Amino acid sequence: MHKDLEEVKQKVQPYLDEFQKWHEEVEIYRQKVALLGEEFREGARQKVQELQDKLSPLAEELRDRTRAHAETLRQQLAPYSDDLRPRLTARLEALKEGSGSLAEYHAKASEQLKALGEKAKPALEHLRQEGSNRKEIENQAK
Repeated sequence: MHKDLEEVKQKVQPYLDEFQKWHEEVEIYRQKVALLGEEFREGARQKVQELQDKLSPLAEELRDRTRAHAETLRQQLAPYSDDLRPRLTARLEALKEGSGSLAEYHAKASEQLKALGEKAKPALEHLRQEGSNRKEIENQAK
């Protein structure tokens, strides 16, 4: 049996040697590709960092402008909200006590919301106009 094994080994050994050479060549290419992959990964990381560095100030500016507009809107709508709050609170208490129907409440609430919308229209229009004026100025500056 040992003799048979030695004979098979002699026949197979050239193929094993050839396979080992091929394996070594593949390893050289793998190392080259690994270097290219690392360069690509580092380049992509740098580009993402550059993009983030450029976008961060824009995002902060947008956040600050949005906060300013929200605060302006809140201040302009506060009188209307303050006007409606006692009426809505009283109506809610009346509903909790069981007087009045839900349909009646819905109708009054819809009416009050419509009135709020009408009262808020000038403030919203003012904000829209302010935004379009800003855009026109920015476009002219370009």
